[in-house]
Amino acid sequence: MTVSRAKYSVEYPANFTLVAAMNPCPCGYYNHPAKECVCSPGAVHRYMSRISGPLMDRIDLHVEENVKLEQLCESLHYSRNHLINQFRSRYGITPYQYLREQKIEAAKRYLLYSGMSVQEIAERLSYTDENYFHSCFKEAAGVTPGMFRRTGGAYGEEGRK
Repeated sequence: MTVSRAKYSVEYPANFTLVAAMNPCPCGYYNHPAKECVCSPGAVHRYMSRISGPLMDRIDLHVEENVKLEQLCESLHYSRNHLINQFRSRYGITPYQYLREQKIEAAKRYLLYSGMSVQEIAERLSYTDENYFHSCFKEAAGVTPGMFRRTGGAYGEEGRK
């Protein structure tokens, strides 16, 4: 398990499922069908302008699923373009690039710490084609998944020998 926040990232050995969600506003009732939101429009705006953190959290939680940006936009009440622009301006990459990076990092952990085959890892991470997974992994890590596993991650981590 990797816990990442603004400046630091810590890895712990773990095997569990974490389920979390983000409220749409501080009180949690913005656009709720049965309860009225008590937040001021300014409070909702300030809360929603901090979108990139909650968005990254949702991507991290769904790294093993075929995440659709439209689903994230809908759940966070933002347009697709606004969400991409907010994310890019804060992190310098798009949500798609972030998701791809997170999938590769998850693949590395599976390769090093599980007995899963490369095909199983590709399927677990919602790659529809094992060859596409191979090419994405090699582009990001500098080595094939098999070489990464055989070298314990050292080959790819040392700057793509």
